[in-house]
Amino acid sequence: MYILFAILILTLLGLALGLSLGIAGKYLKVESDPLIEQVEALMPGSQCGQCGFPGCKPAAEALVSGTA
Repeated sequence: MYILFAILILTLLGLALGLSLGIAGKYLKVESDPLIEQVEALMPGSQCGQCGFPGCKPAAEALVSGTA
């Protein structure tokens, strides 16, 4: 009997937390700069690290902000 209560409580807790994370992810979404996405789309996406950045996204951010 106690095991059924534990399973029920954990299931309800998981559903409640999952729902709250889903809602928070929808309403607290961080909007990115569309110019960064456009610059990143123009990059090759290969040979990561040879330009001095760990990937294309940080390189695109540096190009848009003018620090590269």
